[in-house]
Amino acid sequence: MDTLLILGTERKLEEWVGYLVGEKYLVYRKENFEEAMEFLSSRPVDILILDLPFRGGRMDEVVEELSSFLPELTVIGVMEKGREEWEEELGRKGVNLWLEKPLTLKALRRMLSLAEERLKLKRELKTLNLKAISSNNNHNHSLVGFKNNTNHLEKKSVYLEKNTSLNSTSTPYYQETIRKFSKALTYILDLPRLLDLVTTAFTEIFEVNKVCILFKDAKNYRIESAIGLRDEELEGLIFSRNRGIFAWLIREGRILTRGEVWGDESIERELNVLGAEVVLPLEIKGELLGAITVGKKITGEKFSSDELKLLYTMANYSAVAFHNSLVYKRLESQTEYFRFVLESLPSGFLSVDGEGKITWMNRKAREILRVDDRILGENVGKAGSVIADLILRTMEEGKGFDRKEVFLPAGKKTLGVTTDPAKNFNGNKMGAVMFFRDLTPVKVEEKKVRVKEEEVLWKRIAEGVAHEVRNPLVSI
Repeated sequence: MDTLLILGTERKLEEWVGYLVGEKYLVYRKENFEEAMEFLSSRPVDILILDLPFRGGRMDEVVEELSSFLPELTVIGVMEKGREEWEEELGRKGVNLWLEKPLTLKALRRMLSLAEERLKLKRELKTLNLKAISSNNNHNHSLVGFKNNTNHLEKKSVYLEKNTSLNSTSTPYYQETIRKFSKALTYILDLPRLLDLVTTAFTEIFEVNKVCILFKDAKNYRIESAIGLRDEELEGLIFSRNRGIFAWLIREGRILTRGEVWGDESIERELNVLGAEVVLPLEIKGELLGAITVGKKITGEKFSSDELKLLYTMANYSAVAFHNSLVYKRLESQTEYFRFVLESLPSGFLSVDGEGKITWMNRKAREILRVDDRILGENVGKAGSVIADLILRTMEEGKGFDRKEVFLPAGKKTLGVTTDPAKNFNGNKMGAVMFFRDLTPVKVEEKKVRVKEEEVLWKRIAEGVAHEVRNPLVSI
């Protein structure tokens, strides 16, 4: 079972965390920094929540002590607004998950979910590292270990020295990283989740302090997601395509590194704002969708050429995933719009798939047929035999009914129905749709009109008969 440690004095935070994580984690709380460090040294901890401020330990001591645990430990910082220096200090060491007081259960739930996803990603990356180490030991590559606790050596993280990077395109590490990364991207269409996955992956794989993702918005580029930068630093930031970073990326079409643009004030200014050392273009079908900016390594090392190749490859996979996600989002927006239109129709609308199962029914249709949302996914027969008969005949015969009047025994209603077979772009049948309207009020009015007309008619007949009878009587 995983372990979660809270460093802070608030018992309420411990209760909330315990409620949210249930039995997935063993939850402990320490009020004193020394006690927390002793706990971290005696047993493996997966998630640490720093409820700032806490008892004992200055911030520089906290940063120094936590440095040895951060490669494997996922840390969530909780602080009052206005203490950004804490965020900046710990952010340089890789603490990028922050919650602002006063806390809400919803915000805490979201942050814990995010921490769990990062923890899972770290474990996958650890597996990749171990595989790469095993492979590269056969090539006499030297290894360097992070300082960590000797009682949980299984959590020790390792990396190769400069110029003997695991990220070489010829190593299994490179191939396995790309395979896992691309596989993770394939199944995520939700844009916020995808943004978080990509920023987390870049942060953890390359051990950097800042990662930003920028997307095109009309003619400019804006930050969509970031790790290592405060919200107030991002607010209102707009990057033009006609100057600075994006003008360079559009012109050159390749990776931008800080060293090669020395003296270009507009680019240097934007790199400083983003805290970026490397800028990766997100290009799709010849269009610059956006960019991923990567900050400094927390070890202070420079990026090797193999690491830059891996960065570029991962950015290309990310560009495709972002493009698909944005297309999906647009389609989803259109679908929501069409649903809104259908829900607003004064007529009932019903659609079925090729198996005769109900895929959609608007509000008016549910009202007329006296059913609820639970009918979705059921056989069309649940909507009534009359409705089912018309729909199934439409599917079988491949042609619809136009303004056909039918009587609905269940509600004693008269419906005006129009149906049509549904086909895909290739002309293949994929179901049927039906529009119908309750004609009962109209029929009632028509009956009233007929009765009135009949009354007028009989009145005229009676007057005519009386006139014809009166004439002979007058003569007599």
